Amino acid sequence: MHLSFRAKISLTIITVSMAITCVLSMVFYQQSARTVQNNYTQAQMQQLTACAKAFDDTMLDAYSACVYAVNDETLRQCIQQRDLNQIGDILDTYRSKNKNIDSISCYLPSSQTFLKVNANGLTEVQVTEEITQTLQQVLEGNNENKLSPVYARDATSVTQDNLFFYSKKAVALGGEELAQITVGVNEREIFFRCLQDESSQDTERFILDGDRILSAADIYSLNTQITWPDSGVLVTDVAMPTTEYHIVSIAERSQITEPLRIVRNRILLIAGFLNAAFAVLIFFVVRYLMKPMEELRSSMQQVSGGNLKVRAPVYQNDEIGQLSQGFNSMIAQIEGLIEELVTEKMLKKEAEIEALQYQITPHFMYNTLNSIKYEAILQGSPNTAELLEAFIELLQLSASDRGAFITVKQEMHMVQNYVKLQQFRYADCFQVTFDMQPEAETCYVPRLLIQPLVENAILHGIDHRKRDNQIAISVLCDNGALAIKVEDHGEGMTSEEIQKLLDGQRKSKFSGIGVSNIRERLRLYYGGKAELRFYSEKGNGTTAVILLPISYDAEEYTI
Repeated sequence: MHLSFRAKISLTIITVSMAITCVLSMVFYQQSARTVQNNYTQAQMQQLTACAKAFDDTMLDAYSACVYAVNDETLRQCIQQRDLNQIGDILDTYRSKNKNIDSISCYLPSSQTFLKVNANGLTEVQVTEEITQTLQQVLEGNNENKLSPVYARDATSVTQDNLFFYSKKAVALGGEELAQITVGVNEREIFFRCLQDESSQDTERFILDGDRILSAADIYSLNTQITWPDSGVLVTDVAMPTTEYHIVSIAERSQITEPLRIVRNRILLIAGFLNAAFAVLIFFVVRYLMKPMEELRSSMQQVSGGNLKVRAPVYQNDEIGQLSQGFNSMIAQIEGLIEELVTEKMLKKEAEIEALQYQITPHFMYNTLNSIKYEAILQGSPNTAELLEAFIELLQLSASDRGAFITVKQEMHMVQNYVKLQQFRYADCFQVTFDMQPEAETCYVPRLLIQPLVENAILHGIDHRKRDNQIAISVLCDNGALAIKVEDHGEGMTSEEIQKLLDGQRKSKFSGIGVSNIRERLRLYYGGKAELRFYSEKGNGTTAVILLPISYDAEEYTI
């Protein structure tokens, strides 16, 4: 699916915003959940510690009642006298002192009598094997750990409730066993006092002996092994320092963090609505921000269609504004380069037309001039024949179509022929010296480069009334450049006259190629690598110097 840049930016911002919202919500939820769980665990730890203390205190009270009863001299005397009613009253006194004691009993092994005192008063219970086993179990358990009660079923009760028992033997002074005093605390009383928590409906609490459940809300789970959940729950365990049991709370994590999940879902819902509103806002903001880009793209399309006059509007000096400015500058440069290229092509065309003008009926002119040359030879005029020969070579070389570049040697030969004709024309009023280094002979230069300078020196540099005019032409290689120098000893020029010459206001009447034309051709062929200089003072002659790169390839600088 093709999406615009604007749509991509909008979707990216919205996606990032949604992702950040979801991630932050989950992070805050996890942190809050851990905090809630830690706070819950600490609160449970404090509550369970208080419950453990209450359990230990209750058990210690029961233990104390059992110890006091066993060591009660009056009770021992009543036991020896078999005064059952008095025994019941004394035991009831100990029971009533501690409301958590469910029952207190006295077993007389000599008469197999079992007396039990509870809220219903004194009851004599028939001794059964089950009662005997329970009494023996409790007694042995208390002997192993005096402060830990023994958990067992009350065989003397119809409902057979589970009780925490302490049991000790009452012994006469002579060491005779008189009775076994047993104090029992009902498990249900312990549960309601120590474990029940009305404020937390999702938490289960247990009193454990190892993994065996001693007290819990579910009476059917008592005296069974606890099943520990694998995960998803918080377990708080507090050991009872006195009785060595454990009090444990188990709570579902999901129930504890349920309010947080509700808050999290509400946050996500609100974030969804906010992101929807944010998306609308982003659409208009991106649309506003993308307006300069759209206009820049439209300008680029128009430029690609050939309209180089268009310019991208610049609203601000930001990155897009700088991009638009750079685009406008680039188009302006391209437009300038195209105009420059067109100008160069026009100049080249003019040069070609100018060259073609030199080629008008060349064979007719050559044949005619050759005929005149031979006639001069037949008439005994060798000088005339020599001049005609020079003129014919000059025409042939200037009108040749062998390329825009020729060797320095060919150029100098054409200049020599031109000088011969001009010397004849001006009656040998000047002399020309040629100085050409051998290594410069094979260098390539633009055609008709030196001749216009020589023409300018002959027409404007020397005094034709004098007979000792001197013109010096030299070509040499110097520091990687080809230096061409044309020097005369004429009247010289002022700086204003030099400027006019460079501007093309003084052209040669012979060749039609002025100094300005030389400068323009140097620029077109060599760029900034070549230059034409004039050095002159009034009355001290003029020196024209051309500096251009050395080239031994005719095609190296051809346009």
